[in-house]
Amino acid sequence: MTIVDLRKATLIGLANQRREVLAGLQALGVLHLETLSETTAATAHIGEVDADLTEAIAFLLAAPFKRRQIKDPTDFDPATVTRDALRIRETMRELEDRREALIDRIENLEPWGNFDFPDLDDLSGYKLWFYILPHYQMARVVASDLVWQVVHRDNRDAYLVVVSKTEPPEDAMPVPRVHTGSITLARLQEDLDRVEIAMEEAAIERTQLTRWIHLLLSGKADYENRLSLNRAELVVLDAGEVFAVAGWAPEDTGERLAAFASQHGLALLWEAPSAEDAPPTLLKNPPEVAAGADIVNFFQTPGYGSWDPSAVIFFSFAVFFALILSDAGYALVFTLFPLLMWRKLSRSPRGRRLGLLGLAMGLAGVVYGALVGSYFGTPPPAPFLAQVAILDVRDFDAMIRLSVFIGIIHIAVANLARAWAARGSSIALAPLGWFFLIAAGTAYWLQGEPTLVSWLSGGLGLGAVLFFSGSAPLAGAAGIGRRLFEGLKGLTDVTKAFGDVLSYLRLFALGLASASLATTFNQMAADVAERFAGIGIVFAAMLLVLGHALNFVLAVVSGVVHGLRLNLIEFYNWSISQEGYPFRAFAKKEIDPWNRS
Repeated sequence: MTIVDLRKATLIGLANQRREVLAGLQALGVLHLETLSETTAATAHIGEVDADLTEAIAFLLAAPFKRRQIKDPTDFDPATVTRDALRIRETMRELEDRREALIDRIENLEPWGNFDFPDLDDLSGYKLWFYILPHYQMARVVASDLVWQVVHRDNRDAYLVVVSKTEPPEDAMPVPRVHTGSITLARLQEDLDRVEIAMEEAAIERTQLTRWIHLLLSGKADYENRLSLNRAELVVLDAGEVFAVAGWAPEDTGERLAAFASQHGLALLWEAPSAEDAPPTLLKNPPEVAAGADIVNFFQTPGYGSWDPSAVIFFSFAVFFALILSDAGYALVFTLFPLLMWRKLSRSPRGRRLGLLGLAMGLAGVVYGALVGSYFGTPPPAPFLAQVAILDVRDFDAMIRLSVFIGIIHIAVANLARAWAARGSSIALAPLGWFFLIAAGTAYWLQGEPTLVSWLSGGLGLGAVLFFSGSAPLAGAAGIGRRLFEGLKGLTDVTKAFGDVLSYLRLFALGLASASLATTFNQMAADVAERFAGIGIVFAAMLLVLGHALNFVLAVVSGVVHGLRLNLIEFYNWSISQEGYPFRAFAKKEIDPWNRS
């Protein structure tokens, strides 16, 4: 839950050591390289990982069954394996399209039966014309002079064959004719069998190729490492007989870099970042809440001099999701997804982090759902659960107060964290002033009238925001005037603070909508079951399943979207003062973990 302290490392050595040193640094994997050369534009010409290789690996990894992996590269030809994999992929796509077309064709032809067209001479020039008529239009055909025969009926249409030398005129038939084609139903079914057999053979070929996945991944990793090494050579400063490479490294890696420099006979300059430097940001979090860092880096990496909001975002996102879901039953269903997918998710660090976030969201939803006493829109099913239900989502006054109070706490924490990150500097006083202003407003809201606490807090906050929102030096009347002008400009954010706090009312509104829809579907199902005896039970069950499934999806989507919005817009705007860029270590890539069984 911290931003790792970094140091600027500069290594200087002989030019003939450059490739060896860079390879060693890549193996060490602790340095974020900085550009010292002006030739970085040439990086566009270094090359990229072969797209065909990447697509072939993805295709083989997606195979439902995999063979035991071959580790010996003696008989391995990556080009051939890649080419074969992409050929099989294209073949399977074509066969799947052909299969779907045949199935659709067979379904359309089955009502007509298995027939073959005779020669025109055998019918004395007569032809067969096919029509699908709704039953209510059959009277028009019966009253006509056409020669026809119904060959099939269903609950809506009649399948009609007209015998005529020419196509019946449009005014004689109420619907256009159907084109059945010249291929018989039996022939289509034979073609479908052949296509499905070919699909099975292609799937077997694909499974056979999966034995090379490990070597394909190894080759891809090696190639990516070579590309990374080539790019690193372009950011190195080449000064004739010597070269220099610079970058940022975590403070606790200093001894390892010093040992590396000593081993290779390099000069090492190890410096703390200066005020002019802009180091990358490396977030360090416990594994349990590391998913918060993924959210942070996805949206906006905080600056090096800021603070790490990962843990706050992790927990607040789970809480906001729970408030919007507002149902313990839905939360239990949601929790099943990360639990059932845990084995697959835990194969990679990112998947494990995502699974832990899902579990936190689900557990928070269960707890809050129990507090509001909602289980798929029904009251608590047991007495002890009823005792836990201390909140009522339909108590508008209480839920509005709760939502606003959550917004106040969230925005206040954002300002306190921003002030803490700037501690020791006058910059910290402006967010601290906003904290006191928010506290004063909250005290006035709760008390209903001004109190000594609200006056003191408001006065402190107003003064801090007014005098420390700007950066103009307090030297002379002009400097003080500029500082006050900047402070007055900063005070206009009071409307933003008010609006941001009220934005948290969406937690109440969306939670109420979710709970109301769940109750409505339950009531509709009960009415259907009561009104239609017997078959009504089936319709009621279908209504319950479809209704709750729809409400569940809407609630989950709302919880994710608006939970992220409150964290990444309202909270972020008050807590993060500077944007940074992520720390990316110059390191060798390892083979991606996957199921090798």
